Amino acid sequence: MPARVIIFTGKGGTGKTTSAAATALLCARKGYKTLVMSSDPAHSLADSFDMPIGGEVKKLMDNLWGVEIDAHTEMHKEWGTAIAYARQLLSVQYDDALAGEIMAIPGIDEVFTLLKIKKFINDYDVIILDTAPTGHTLRMLALPEAVGGAGQKLIGLEKKVTKVLKPFEDMVGVPLPESSTFDETEKLYVRLMEAKNLLAGKNTTVRIVLNPEIMCIRETERAMTFMNLFGFHVDSVILNKVLPKEVKDPYFDKWKKLQKKYMKEVELSFKPLSIMSIPLMETEVVGTKLLGDVARELYGKKDPTTIFTSEKPFDIGKRKGKFYIRIKLPFTKKEDIDIEAADDRLIIKVGWYKRVLTLPAVVVRQSVKKAELKNGYLTIVFEGKKKEKKK
Repeated sequence: MPARVIIFTGKGGTGKTTSAAATALLCARKGYKTLVMSSDPAHSLADSFDMPIGGEVKKLMDNLWGVEIDAHTEMHKEWGTAIAYARQLLSVQYDDALAGEIMAIPGIDEVFTLLKIKKFINDYDVIILDTAPTGHTLRMLALPEAVGGAGQKLIGLEKKVTKVLKPFEDMVGVPLPESSTFDETEKLYVRLMEAKNLLAGKNTTVRIVLNPEIMCIRETERAMTFMNLFGFHVDSVILNKVLPKEVKDPYFDKWKKLQKKYMKEVELSFKPLSIMSIPLMETEVVGTKLLGDVARELYGKKDPTTIFTSEKPFDIGKRKGKFYIRIKLPFTKKEDIDIEAADDRLIIKVGWYKRVLTLPAVVVRQSVKKAELKNGYLTIVFEGKKKEKKK
């Protein structure tokens, strides 16, 4: 059976690494064979455990293994032929050093994090992923769908064109890729889509860590909008660094009032998600003893692998003979939404986020009958036959 995957994300500095490490420790102590992974280039996971981890899977203690993903190394392992060709191509116009800098593609770290999860999915009971701050996580989760289907089609076309042009390479003036370059890239796209399907599957949930502060709340709302649009299941929100009752100093009175206000807002805004909290600890959380304390505060007697909220954020189905798409978007206004049908795709824009859905064949033949935002849910209904475009 594939591993239970729990992804921790949140604004930088909120304590997501601490939450991820504490959860991994508790899973291991409960007897689950657990792997904790870091995709954050800063790699503070080792600091949290107060022990070296590194880029290869390493046993940290009974039932617990750790790895800090080295994106540069993984990229050359998985995509070496394509990278070598790209550098060769760029070197025609630029010197080798500048060609290397151009090849530092934004988001490439996230690609190889996904492939690592896919690699280990059947080797552990639980995989805990400590991600980079929210923006990087969103890019990681969206990337496979963004490049997958279209990327494969493009690779197929380029493969055919290159085969025709290969005999005239000297006349073209630039080196043309070998078929192995396309094969490698095509396999990468396929594996990315497999990883995406795995992360949107029933065994994977996201836990968003925030502090009771207005900036964190707003960023969490944006993250929730994205997760719901792309069908990723958030099962809980973790409030970290909550001032405990023991703090009586008048200096903190205003902070305590603000935190109380924001905690109430979180409970109301993110309902019915499970809301868990961690008090501000007396000292920085480093080492397994203090991580164990955090785990007890966070989960109590609960099993950390539990899926705490079961609601589906994204649903495609059929009701009363009509196909529909239903997306939970509680922090969205009607004017933030734009929907466009194009051939076999449906493009849904929500604020800054855009999802391009490839529709099932039976839906492709129909047109959008209605799109309605009501009670925090966007419902798109299909009906009848799609109107043919005039030539």
